[in-house]
Amino acid sequence: MRRTWLLPVLAVILIVLIAGIGLLLDRLGGPAEESAPLDPLALAATAAENMRNVDSFRLIVVQEGADYRISTVQGDVYFDRAEADYVAPDLMEATIRVREALIGRITIEIDVFSEGENQWYSALFTGGLWLNEPFAPGFNPEALIAEEMGFQAALASLIDLEYRGEVTLESGARVHHLHALADGEALNALVVGLLEMSGLVPVDVYIDTTTQFPVRFVITQEESPAIVVPDDTTTPEPVVWTLDIYDINADIALAVPEVTPGVSALEATEEFDITNPAEAFGS
Repeated sequence: MRRTWLLPVLAVILIVLIAGIGLLLDRLGGPAEESAPLDPLALAATAAENMRNVDSFRLIVVQEGADYRISTVQGDVYFDRAEADYVAPDLMEATIRVREALIGRITIEIDVFSEGENQWYSALFTGGLWLNEPFAPGFNPEALIAEEMGFQAALASLIDLEYRGEVTLESGARVHHLHALADGEALNALVVGLLEMSGLVPVDVYIDTTTQFPVRFVITQEESPAIVVPDDTTTPEPVVWTLDIYDINADIALAVPEVTPGVSALEATEEFDITNPAEAFGS
């Protein structure tokens, strides 16, 4: 007698096994559905809005590449680095490190305090006294988070935006990496009012994947009258600015400096010439 009933039973068992294996694989994690690509424009807009609502942050600006000349109350110097603390709405304290422009070897630190457009500065050439005089005329810390300036303007000016994926910074922060061109003038407030950029400049923006705050800007400036071109070259080296933003909404306390009564900038600096290091340092 032929067991014709056996074949249908085996077929049913096979179907059940295949279905069971498929269900098991699905639960264990089968091929994941591809997520929609991130919109770099939306990321930039969210980051800009988030910065408008911060209470405080710290900022480091580091210059690399060609020497970059800036003007100070004591003459032209080369910019090196700046570290700043910001407290909303309009307080900022910064330490700016520069090199004299004659031989470019002597480093000087200048402390600057801003309350709105009211500024104070102190350095070796002021005898360590705080002077209530403009150091970066026209700069107002409030511009950093103003709707049409600072971070808002910088991120809104980005064009040809590209999303280049997630990366990890040296701090361990996981960030979205955006690359774009930006309006140089829209970036000026980010560099604490010391530098002037114009035209379109390449910029890389790094946005924290968790907080959605912008935590790093890398700006490549290829053309500027302030870029120093050595005599033995016709092609200037670009200047690369790295801006790191951290300690966002941290507890930062700032106080207006105490000024020595009756001392003017002229009296405090008349015996010091930052552009003549030999005379200034007695060497």
